Amino acid sequence: MKRFHYSKGQVLLLGTVLLKRFPFWGAELLKELDEYDIPPFDNDLINIERYFKVFCDRNLVKEDDIRINKWSRQRSNKIKVFTAAMLRIYRPFKLTMRDNELMPGFNIRLSNVIGMHSLNITKLLKELEVYEKAYDDFRYEVEYTEHYLKVAKERFDF
Repeated sequence: MKRFHYSKGQVLLLGTVLLKRFPFWGAELLKELDEYDIPPFDNDLINIERYFKVFCDRNLVKEDDIRINKWSRQRSNKIKVFTAAMLRIYRPFKLTMRDNELMPGFNIRLSNVIGMHSLNITKLLKELEVYEKAYDDFRYEVEYTEHYLKVAKERFDF
């Protein structure tokens, strides 16, 4: 049987059966679908650089200190927090039949701003999903950063 040749009735029946037989999976899938319906806070990818400047000012570091390619735990953590906040602000993923796809240009613009290769950004985006679910302290830091950056954008209207 081919993958995407289902009638609307079959898909509706499948959803009904899923919710009855596997309520936990159904609830998880519905939660995931709801997350894709939330509109992004910002659509203009040019603002990523402005968010980065505000983020660096808030953390009392120079932008180049975060962009330097030598590894340190603090630098790595700041990049992860900033990237996770950008994911929440831009909501760059869209749900497709194949999988989740990124908004065109998001990882390229983000990689240019924080000084990483775009392939490493793609790996980092997958890693951040695990961090958000597993570590409460990380999630709290991302939520605080997201709120701070949203307030900064509204206040300074960049």
